[in-house]
Amino acid sequence: MFNRLDTNYDLLLDQSELGSIYLDKNEQCTKAFFNSCDTYKDSLISNNEWCYCFQRQQDPPCQTELSNMQKRQGVKKLLGQYIPLCDEDGYYKPTQCHGSVGQCWCVDRYGNEVMGSRTNGVANCVQGEDVLIRFRDIPSSFEA
Repeated sequence: MFNRLDTNYDLLLDQSELGSIYLDKNEQCTKAFFNSCDTYKDSLISNNEWCYCFQRQQDPPCQTELSNMQKRQGVKKLLGQYIPLCDEDGYYKPTQCHGSVGQCWCVDRYGNEVMGSRTNGVANCVQGEDVLIRFRDIPSSFEA
């Protein structure tokens, strides 16, 4: 992609070369995104800046939420606050519970709640590759 945009072959993308991307009305964040890629702040994006920008690693979503909570709270913990449960890779565990409220619910690995899964007490959730269901929603004809 970089080479297609670099029409003058100088190994730098200037504002005119990025202009075709900026014109897409459906992509409202592109200008801000590419400005954040310009680490040298010279209004040009080098091949190295381009690669770094697209290869930035982000923490997994559950780990990010925990980190943000810790930053906001400092060392004090708030009584009764929901704390997400993360798996070993930093994604959400399928079953989430808010102990002080007594509710549990099912989520996908990104923390999106499965509609209709919130229950008082324990929610029995299972997460497959692309599917998340509650055990109690499985028809009894599936039992062995």
